[in-house]
Amino acid sequence: MGITLHCLRTRSATLRWASVLVLCTLLCHPIPAQPPGKGPGPLGDVPLEKLTVEQLITKLQEESEQGIGTHATAWASGFIAVDEEPQFGGGILGSQKPAKSSVMRELVRRGTDALPKLLEHVDDKRPTKLVIEHTFGIGGMWHSDEYSPRYADPKKQPAKVNTLKGLFTDGAKIETKYTIRVGDLCYVAVGQIVNCGLNVLRYQPTACIVINSPVETPSLAAAVRKDWSGLTADQHKQSLIQDANSKDPFNAPAAIRRLLFYFPKDGEPLAVKLLSRPLYNEYAIQIFAERLVNEKESAKWKAMVAEFRRKHGNGAADAVPFQLRWDYWRTNTADDEKERLARERAEKILAQEFPTYDPYQPPFINGASFSEQEELVESLASVRSVAIDKVAYDVFLAAVGAKVSSDGDRIIRDRLAIGCMSRLVGKGHDEEFRTYVAARIKAIGSPAQLTARRQSLDAFQELKKRLDK
Repeated sequence: MGITLHCLRTRSATLRWASVLVLCTLLCHPIPAQPPGKGPGPLGDVPLEKLTVEQLITKLQEESEQGIGTHATAWASGFIAVDEEPQFGGGILGSQKPAKSSVMRELVRRGTDALPKLLEHVDDKRPTKLVIEHTFGIGGMWHSDEYSPRYADPKKQPAKVNTLKGLFTDGAKIETKYTIRVGDLCYVAVGQIVNCGLNVLRYQPTACIVINSPVETPSLAAAVRKDWSGLTADQHKQSLIQDANSKDPFNAPAAIRRLLFYFPKDGEPLAVKLLSRPLYNEYAIQIFAERLVNEKESAKWKAMVAEFRRKHGNGAADAVPFQLRWDYWRTNTADDEKERLARERAEKILAQEFPTYDPYQPPFINGASFSEQEELVESLASVRSVAIDKVAYDVFLAAVGAKVSSDGDRIIRDRLAIGCMSRLVGKGHDEEFRTYVAARIKAIGSPAQLTARRQSLDAFQELKKRLDK
């Protein structure tokens, strides 16, 4: 049967599971949904909030459905402590929507109070009722040791993880069927609390499933315990604040959402601060970073940076070191002579022009791209806050007032404006929004299907319906 694969995570609003952009097709069979567990168990009549962490962990044996962190055919993300739709980041079209587990939700809601027991049980071998079978006619399923560490500094990261075990590498254990264990779910819950993607299952195109189990791979259990054992509430808060200030894609919105849940008095002011950052053009930074590295005469670098700062503002200029690290280290593993020379020059630029920049403890940058702010506004969609509403309106004004020169820039600006307006429908700005939406619909015209401009048009038309009610 034909199965459609969504291969790209967009930066627009949360993708709905029933309407995913079709990008490519493969012939295979989807993993069947697992049947629900039988009966409530011995603690089934006791309200979850009355149970101890140990009792909640015992109840994980009843879990029978794929959820965030344990989904075999979709890249799903979200904060399971709150009642929000999961985000679909890719995978097979038609994948079962991640189940919402009330037990996992209660464990994650308890935050650092639950961490000691969760870490104690990450190697708990007791089986759950969730069984994953690789029924594709191609691909494979194997154990690996993929791990999202607490610290960016390699010197602080746990050993014996992220060794790139794969289907065709020595030492990878191949499976056709795997039963999720209690320890696997505890591992996912830890990641949910501390804002790290500790996923036990990961779908990999084409028709492959990667298992990262702390039960079957002891180095994962050792790593997560090394990183997070003894975490205090204050350390948890500081870790989330650091994540929120990060420029890493999607990291800040997830951290802010957790701060607002666990530490609302700290989360709201930080959300307002982040939304108040001046906007800059992310593509301008990308182009400048490449141009800077291509300039072989180091004596010209200072003047180039100064001119970029003058033209694009302090926030954009202060983001250049992150862009250099991102382009030449974080997302580039090429090792040919050209890339080695570029990396060496980028390193010299960082040392000469940005000597105080620490990639492992990055500073707060008072500037943000359209995409960063769009992701942040989206993550706050269900958070009720007058202060956030006010600054969201300011972000809308800044977005629509920004000068853009290309279709790509307009599309990113549209996403941000739509996110802000969607939050503020019925809160005193509807007439202004109707005028802007009508103008954008007219300007976009009639683009072809399956294009970014068409997605913008559809989003504006959907928003118009809400405004016209």
